[in-house]
Amino acid sequence: MTKRPVRGFTLVELLVVIAIIGILIAMLLPALQQTREAARRSQCANNLTQLGLALAQYESAFETLPPGSVNPTGPIRNRPPGEHISWIVRILPYIEQRNTYRALDLSKSIYDPANRAPRAYTMATLVCPSSPYSSVTLGVSDYAGCHHDLEQPIDVTNNGVLFLNSAVRLADIGDGPSHTFFIGEKLPEVDDTGAFDLGWASGTRATLRNTGTRLNASASNVNWYYNPPGDWEQLETRLARGERLKLSDGFEFIVVPAEPEPRTAEPSTAPDGASAPPGAESTARESDHPAAPNGAASDASSPPSCAAADKEAPSSPADSNGQPALQRGPLWVGGFASLHQSGANFLFGDGSVRYISEMIDLQVYRQLGHRNDGQLLNDKAY
Repeated sequence: MTKRPVRGFTLVELLVVIAIIGILIAMLLPALQQTREAARRSQCANNLTQLGLALAQYESAFETLPPGSVNPTGPIRNRPPGEHISWIVRILPYIEQRNTYRALDLSKSIYDPANRAPRAYTMATLVCPSSPYSSVTLGVSDYAGCHHDLEQPIDVTNNGVLFLNSAVRLADIGDGPSHTFFIGEKLPEVDDTGAFDLGWASGTRATLRNTGTRLNASASNVNWYYNPPGDWEQLETRLARGERLKLSDGFEFIVVPAEPEPRTAEPSTAPDGASAPPGAESTARESDHPAAPNGAASDASSPPSCAAADKEAPSSPADSNGQPALQRGPLWVGGFASLHQSGANFLFGDGSVRYISEMIDLQVYRQLGHRNDGQLLNDKAY
């Protein structure tokens, strides 16, 4: 009785099969990555939708949008001194964060030690799933309100919908809410002094951005390796004295003492964090909004009140990307950006969320950041 030979795979056949499987996996991975990114982008859009609903509920209750930042004086310097109560703080009760809102003492500065614990709270609604940035000492936001259509400091004369002491009503948005940015994505950029993101409670560039810089143009300024220092109280005290930060090679902050600078006579303007003039009402309560007629509305021809502020606010961009010509100091705000592919999600005033390409025409982009420029805008342009 003869035995049949047992057939099996030769080594060459086995290697060919492994190679084919590897090629198939390599072909599937990009599709898998795109599917995951599409899911993250969808979740990000849902976060913006939730914030849009909160803004709508706030506007319905108080007949005005929340102030982008609250401070007795302007322009806003992106440093700890000051009240700096952000628009996110105002809408906390409408995003299921009533306990966080109650924990904040709004009769004090947002940087007061009494507010340190709630400021450190991280909310999933404020975090884009595509953003790897996280902080163990401070709650951050990947979303910012639109305060202006140009790269200028946060002040009462801005053309956006969320700015210093603003009280913009829907009727003040002459271009129509469906043609106006309310909120967009942002990344934790560092300025020329290495200053870090001050968190979702701070009404600085941490929660406000503008359309003066092309979308995603400044994403290269993001440093994903840094976290705000652990000794928060000491650092904020030193920054209040005018000291600056320097990022070392080990991705740690080094505080550099401030150099004395010659001072020139300036108009009597109280610095950020100073007490309000006599007779000014407190902004501690939810219903006590800063007085600003028609949302402190101003047309594009009005000169900004911050024209002489430290000479850090260029009135026009330096290049096609809209980057400011001067150094990015305490008054620099920055533009919108995201880690999504070639664009970012934006919330419009009508509650819709749209994905805006980074290739959008800069003029159109700026028009979307202006609430009342009176110019025609083609819907197909974005």
